[in-house]
Amino acid sequence: KAAYRFFSNEKVNPQNILEPHTESTKSRLTDRKLVLAIQDTSTLDYGSRNETKGLGPAGNRYARGLLIHPTLAVSPEGIPLGILDLQIWARPEGQWSSDLTRDQRRETPLRDKESMKWIRSYRRVCELQKEMKSEVHFVNVCDREGDMYDLFLEYHRRSTENPPDLLVRASQDRK
Repeated sequence: KAAYRFFSNEKVNPQNILEPHTESTKSRLTDRKLVLAIQDTSTLDYGSRNETKGLGPAGNRYARGLLIHPTLAVSPEGIPLGILDLQIWARPEGQWSSDLTRDQRRETPLRDKESMKWIRSYRRVCELQKEMKSEVHFVNVCDREGDMYDLFLEYHRRSTENPPDLLVRASQDRK
């Protein structure tokens, strides 16, 4: 019964649960000069939980579950320091970007695209770097999925603020 009361409490949400952990992570960063902020997306497949509400398409077309996009703080030596940001969501039923035409994908505003997760994470790392008052310099690391013009534009817009560096594994052939 206590678990049901806990999860039905309106004050319990992912951000409130994550906040103390993020504060602990920030305290582990204070003596560091350089921290890698590695972000990536994972799928939580709950396909066998047919009665569970709030799940959506995940992974392949048969899987149902949630998507999570954490940003992990890691030392240059590879020591995990904690979570800086976490985004969790379920895709709406029937939503597959591969079902959209190229023109439909281009017409969809960025704020409505799943790829906004890369920019949200980068913005959070920018906020943290400002909070740390230049004690720590972050390098935001993305895989090929993060190779998108809008993320580079976000970095460029912040260039006067001494933003975190951006390291992206390339998937586009850019000049």
